[in-house]
Amino acid sequence: MANLQELVKFTKTLSLLVVEDNQDSREQFVNMLKSLFDNIVTGVDGEDGLKKFKEDSFDLVISDINMPKMNGLEMIEEIRKIDKKVTIMVVSAHNENNFIDDAQFFDVDSYLFKPISLPQFIESLSQMMNKVK
Repeated sequence: MANLQELVKFTKTLSLLVVEDNQDSREQFVNMLKSLFDNIVTGVDGEDGLKKFKEDSFDLVISDINMPKMNGLEMIEEIRKIDKKVTIMVVSAHNENNFIDDAQFFDVDSYLFKPISLPQFIESLSQMMNKVK
């Protein structure tokens, strides 16, 4: 993407699934994303995220890792069985190597550490846009 205006024009056409168990974090993140995406669906944990992924079609999945019921990596593993090409970004407070290694094993397209800033997210999203759609 050449610039932010082109990126926003593109992202407004995408459907996004955001999976985050912490309500405050989820609401803050979604509020930040509303400037980039018109179609945002949220999941409250990995189990809920997987259910919503099965019910609808998404261009991009953004997920936390450490969640109850089903963690983000378990959810991503199941999503990859359904759709090997969907673009996936992992957002986590964890910076432990095993999480990063596991995320790479499941062909995660981007890995960001919390707290996420809009410029950091936009940079990562710009780098992933070749794969989306």
